[in-house]
Amino acid sequence: LSPAHAGQIVLLQAVSMAIMAPLAGKFADKIQPRLLATLGCVIVMVGFFLLSQLSVNSSTTYISGSLLLLGIGFGLFSTPNNNAIMGAVDKSELGVASSSMNLSRTIGNLFGMSLINLIVQYYLGDSTFSAQNSPALMSTISLAFKMSLGFVILASCISALRGRA
Repeated sequence: LSPAHAGQIVLLQAVSMAIMAPLAGKFADKIQPRLLATLGCVIVMVGFFLLSQLSVNSSTTYISGSLLLLGIGFGLFSTPNNNAIMGAVDKSELGVASSSMNLSRTIGNLFGMSLINLIVQYYLGDSTFSAQNSPALMSTISLAFKMSLGFVILASCISALRGRA
């Protein structure tokens, strides 16, 4: 695919999250944030499961649908989860809660990127991305999505079991 076409496909995730997050915030006022966040995790789980099944022959429709699910799931999860966190602390501790939440997110991103770099180095080493490296690249992608799926399964369980508010 051209870079522009690939970018449009990847953009589906961000757009669907941007649309869903404010709606999830409105739903969180009527439904327990725990339930919405857990539903979001389950939708992300389905998206990562679909992505873990990618092959070199996967259609752009398949990839687009999977990314759309990820965006919807992330949107459903993020706003209610942030709302639950910020609502669980005293007003005098909002700054600490907000910074702790952002620190946790940053640490998670750093951990995830480090893990992906380790997997890429293991499977591909210093070689460049090319048609000859397609099997190794697909193994890397598959493992990364399967690991993400495992983390989301854990997050779904934790989200479902957390306290009612």
